Amino acid sequence: MHLLSFLNVFFKDYNAIDQPTEIPHQEQGQGQSPTTTLTINTKRKPQDEPLSATELKRRKREKKQAAIRRKLTNQRTFHHVLKGGFYGDLIALPYNDAIENAQQAHNLPRTKIQPHTFWVDASGCNKSSGAAVAYQMGDEWHDRGYAISDLQDVKRVELTELFAIGAGLRLALIRIGKRVVVDGEEHAVTVFSDSMNAMGMLWRYSAGRMKGEKMVQSVAEDVCGLSRELWQLGVKVRVYWVPAHCSSHITGHKRADVLSKAAARHVKLFQKFGGRSSTDGVIELVDSNFLQPVPLLLFPE
Repeated sequence: MHLLSFLNVFFKDYNAIDQPTEIPHQEQGQGQSPTTTLTINTKRKPQDEPLSATELKRRKREKKQAAIRRKLTNQRTFHHVLKGGFYGDLIALPYNDAIENAQQAHNLPRTKIQPHTFWVDASGCNKSSGAAVAYQMGDEWHDRGYAISDLQDVKRVELTELFAIGAGLRLALIRIGKRVVVDGEEHAVTVFSDSMNAMGMLWRYSAGRMKGEKMVQSVAEDVCGLSRELWQLGVKVRVYWVPAHCSSHITGHKRADVLSKAAARHVKLFQKFGGRSSTDGVIELVDSNFLQPVPLLLFPE
């Protein structure tokens, strides 16, 4: 072979090796992996525009309505008529009916024969407990707050709610006890509480189902003792559940809520600076024995 012919053959083979070879799609899947092209997106994700005040209100309203629907679905209702342990009725109406019932009680005219209505609530703050009672005499509101020094139980908030119901019954005895004995008038006492757990404690105590809960038993016993004293005087006692923080403004319920929070904060203040009551006399420092029944003759006029 001539040298020129040899070089032509050599360069022909060299060019064939250097050129890319197309591989059919079927062979590519069998022998090699397909080439992957990566694209890096350096653009930032566009931020959502801030919501308008109207939209924020709409979402808040929808969230609140959804919470109410859940309450309506899961809410328990009951009407326990008890005579033994607790003397009176424990009533939890359906959510909307409970609100309507509370509004009706709140709007009743204040007359001499008007049943005595008490709005009670409780609160916890930094391991301290406070309870409050609000009620009307004529057009004037009266409030009583209780900074409770010794309620450190595991069920502290529920226990304080139970204490608040008892505080309402104790005020009822103070307000109408002697007059019932002397004048023979018939009275009804209505207590509104937003704690089904506290009402459940009264039912369990009355049914003999409260085991190994000494502090709860002690407070429940005192509350039931107060209900019995009222019953013996011919006073009908009813405890109604009222939904907490509902959309309808009920003055008595709101007053008790605000004052119970203040009473819980006062526990530390009383312990630090001394004293047994606030400057205005609305909040007083008490312990859980405060609810123990007191003879009517010892009640102030």
